Amino acid sequence: MTKLCQMNAADTATTIRDGKVSARDVVEAHLARIDAIKANGMQTAVNYLNLPAVDGPHGRSPMGIQIIGRRFREDMCLDAAEVIQNATSVVAKELWVG
Repeated sequence: MTKLCQMNAADTATTIRDGKVSARDVVEAHLARIDAIKANGMQTAVNYLNLPAVDGPHGRSPMGIQIIGRRFREDMCLDAAEVIQNATSVVAKELWVG
């Protein structure tokens, strides 16, 4: 099923026309891939797009924060994470210890 998601439109159409798979199989493969991305959270989607990202806790609340940058700009993500960490004065280590 995963291979169906990687085929271009012309190859997919040919495969359906030749009766190797049904259109329903193609749709289900794409839906399964979307569900896999949702199950793994936003970080997985960011990885598929090859974007740099930093995520971590935000204070002592149960929410987290994620910073997503432009391609090849890991430095901006890390700089932004440092600013947030300094502003909240909470280091991830403190959350696990206390």
